[in-house]
Amino acid sequence: FFSFVLWAGWVMSAPGSCTDCGRTDCDGGTTLHLARLPETLLKEQTALREHFASAGGVDKVLLRPDKLFARVTFSDHATAARAKAMKTWNGTVLNIFWFQKRQQEQPEQQQPPAQQQLQSSHQQQQQQ
Repeated sequence: FFSFVLWAGWVMSAPGSCTDCGRTDCDGGTTLHLARLPETLLKEQTALREHFASAGGVDKVLLRPDKLFARVTFSDHATAARAKAMKTWNGTVLNIFWFQKRQQEQPEQQQPPAQQQLQSSHQQQQQQ
């Protein structure tokens, strides 16, 4: 089985996948990352906000013209999934991805035991 979005906006998905976006690894995210945007979209938040308004509530728009990307946060996952299907703006194809936060380094207590042992032996050596 596989997932795909029909032209009408309906999502056909495999068993066990998200009913909103069709992904089997869905985390319920509400933020989309738009990469390699045209400069005209990077100059005005209102242009992006208006473009995605038909999908539903836009909570936040972050523009990074220096990096040619933007992040748009929606009121809920279903709205973000509808917005992700809106792949064109004035004839330009938009590169839209689900935004995923980078994982922080694990705190020392959650590191694998071997890693903890290496760190404690290294700390002991430094104290001597």
